[in-house]
Amino acid sequence: EAEASGSSRGAARAPSINRRAWSIEEDETIRACVTQMGMRWRLIAPLLPGRSDDSVRNRWKRLKEEDSEEAERASRMGSDEGFSAPHGPRKSAKTSHASKKTASKVDDDEVGQRVSWSPYEDQVIVRAVQELGPRWCFVAARLPSRTDQAVRNRWNRLQQRARVQARTMLSRLGEHPPHTPLR
Repeated sequence: EAEASGSSRGAARAPSINRRAWSIEEDETIRACVTQMGMRWRLIAPLLPGRSDDSVRNRWKRLKEEDSEEAERASRMGSDEGFSAPHGPRKSAKTSHASKKTASKVDDDEVGQRVSWSPYEDQVIVRAVQELGPRWCFVAARLPSRTDQAVRNRWNRLQQRARVQARTMLSRLGEHPPHTPLR
C-alpha cells in the first residue's frame, strides 16, 4: 500500500522518472553555448529550462561520443554519408559534421588530452580563493581554459597536498625534535 500511495522510500527518486528526451534544438543550444562560453555548465543550464548543469554536461559527453562514432563509421565507409546537414531533418538528436567543425576549437582541447596545471594557474587559484572565497564560477573566470569544476577539483588537490606536506614535516620533527635547552 505504501508503494501505491507514493509514500515509500523510493518516492524520493520520483523526479528521475519525469525524464524527457533531448530535442535537436537543445543539442544545438548546447553546441553553440560550448563554442561561445566553453564548458561552463552552470551558465549553460539556465538556457535549457528543466535541465540541470549535470544533465547538460552528461548530454555534451554523449553528443561527443556520438560524433566520434559517426566519424568512425564514415571513415570506414570512405565517405561523409554518415553525416547530415546541420539543420536538416534527422531521425535522432545526434550531432552533425558541420556542427562538429564549428566546435573544433573546443573539441581539439578536449579530445581526451588533459593539459597539466601550471604553477601560475595554481597561484591564480590560491589568490582568487583568498580574495573571493570558494565561488568557483568567479575563480574559474580568471582561468578561461578551465571549468569551475576543474578549478574546484584542483583547489581540493592543492589543499590535500598541503595537508600531506604539513603532516610529513610534523612527523619529521617528531622523529628528530630540535634541541631545546632544559630550564
